[in-house]
Amino acid sequence: MEEILLSFESLKTNLEKELLRTTYIGPNLTKKKRKVCFPREYEHDIIGHLEHNFKHECWLLKQTTNPSMMIVEIDLESANVLRYFSEFRRTLRDALKKRKETLEKAIFEEREPEEMEETVAVTVDFDNQPQVMGWDKFLEDFQLKEGEHYTQNEDDSRPFGFDESFTFFLEKFERNDKAQDNITKIKEFFKGDYEITELDRGGMGAILKLKAKNEPTFLSLRTENYWARQKFIDHLRVVKGPDGVDRSAYVDIPKGTEFVVKVAFEGYEEALIQEAALLSRISEDPDPCPTIIGSLQHGRVFTKDDNHHRLGYYLILEFAPQGDTEKLCQSFPDSKLPTTVSFAMMYGMVQTLQKLQQKGIIHRDLKPGNVLLGKDGIPKLSDFGLSITVDNKDSELNEQDIRLLRVLDQEFLRASREREQLEGRLEKLKKQSLEDDDNIITKIENMELDLRELQKKENQRSDEIKGHYLPLTAKENAALDRFQGSIYFVAPEQLDTKKILTTKCDVYQLASVMFKVMTGQKPVDGASVQEIAQKIINPNKPRVSDFISGKPVVDAMSDLIYEMMEIDPEKRMNIDQVHEKMDQILFAHALELKEVPVYKKPPFFTTPTEIDYWEKKVKFAQEFHEGCMKKIFSSITGL
Repeated sequence: MEEILLSFESLKTNLEKELLRTTYIGPNLTKKKRKVCFPREYEHDIIGHLEHNFKHECWLLKQTTNPSMMIVEIDLESANVLRYFSEFRRTLRDALKKRKETLEKAIFEEREPEEMEETVAVTVDFDNQPQVMGWDKFLEDFQLKEGEHYTQNEDDSRPFGFDESFTFFLEKFERNDKAQDNITKIKEFFKGDYEITELDRGGMGAILKLKAKNEPTFLSLRTENYWARQKFIDHLRVVKGPDGVDRSAYVDIPKGTEFVVKVAFEGYEEALIQEAALLSRISEDPDPCPTIIGSLQHGRVFTKDDNHHRLGYYLILEFAPQGDTEKLCQSFPDSKLPTTVSFAMMYGMVQTLQKLQQKGIIHRDLKPGNVLLGKDGIPKLSDFGLSITVDNKDSELNEQDIRLLRVLDQEFLRASREREQLEGRLEKLKKQSLEDDDNIITKIENMELDLRELQKKENQRSDEIKGHYLPLTAKENAALDRFQGSIYFVAPEQLDTKKILTTKCDVYQLASVMFKVMTGQKPVDGASVQEIAQKIINPNKPRVSDFISGKPVVDAMSDLIYEMMEIDPEKRMNIDQVHEKMDQILFAHALELKEVPVYKKPPFFTTPTEIDYWEKKVKFAQEFHEGCMKKIFSSITGL
């Protein structure tokens, strides 16, 4: 470790030179760490210089036995890598800045802009290991892909191992840069209480995993969020008002608890706000549905600086640690769910669709990737981004709608508050004695007129904005005349974009999902969207029993799935009828469903490693089967 002692005298006489000594990294790095000892009086200068030159993860401030001195340890290796990372980023951002200045100058001078650079070159010395590591980090952090964001320049005259040149497309990098900047600021919003892992990102938003790092971590809840109240009942804290009504609620989340947060960047929030509204509607049911992904909190994301700049909208969701059904299928020996596990999953999803039907919600995007698995293996329907409602949005706003609009729109909030305050004053005035008091009667009459005007103002504003924030109805969706959904799993009526959908759309989609997980085959396939669409509207679809045979329970489930895939929604069974059929299958084929699945080892698995791999998959399948059957039969006696 390199050691540097900065004396009070040297800092006083030549501060700038001494500061440069602390952060200088030469071309040939021989020491991996540096320890700098300095007087406490210069803490502000030293730390400020370090923060300007190095990321905080590269250095650590320590106390010494001498109260007048301080020590900072610098990881020179990491700092060197991050220095190159910053140089690559600065090269691209400087080019973007130049483009922006050229465009702004042309706008100011009211003329066509000069020809702007569309690309910028970056050179990497692949003999310089820290630079290569900085390059790799740059590509990874900004999720830059060769061919899409940059290309490698070929030069046959250059020997292998020397400098390599790359050309970046500035417009495409700019989009990634903005997304990266947004994600960095969004992580700042959450990082005080959580460890953060980035799961996915795009130009419109990101998905992060949050892990509570404090014991406990406090999370506020809406008092109406019965799902969260039940989920964290052992950690729930409720504050009641003088009237005994719940005023606020929060949970002391245990350290290590994990969540998923979906974030939509500013300008792209509409779909996420609508999804949050639907999940709030579901979570407010006093009888929470365990097979629907739970939501905890949603709202605006702001920068943590003094400006409080709006970054977008966030939705915190329950974390499903076992992934989705596609991943689950790959864990089984034949990459398909056995009949017993398929039945358990279908049973849970039928209960889910019954709950959505009660709430007037059409999911519209059931597919294996949207059926997640909780810690205990319970299936959970997720991703309500395409969901619509069957109710009429022209009807009077309910309390939930009002709460949402008040959070999202300042003008609506002002009108709503004025109306509530006037209602309160009017109520008090009406309780006063009215005998022979013309002044009070006149005042009440005037206040009632004012109240009607405020209600009219509130309703007018809600009519202007609710189309952006409240979920689409089936009628509004039909008026948009656009296709949305996953083509392999959509119902036939979804192809008629002007048709008003019903909850029977989800019945068909559930059957498509079950066909896929039981057989390993898509219910329809083709070389083009047009070919797939033709097969969707063809009444002669394959049956599950065409691919799996041997047991009466398979035939019963095959017949049910085939009925659910009736192309005419008017003739298709509803979800309550599906539930009845599922119960009939359960009671008629209980013994078959309890049978542990048996798998025959493929003859080409011959080595110890291959055989061990196979046996682990079989063991997983049998244990998962056992867990599913316990859940199904736990509430049923006599089977």
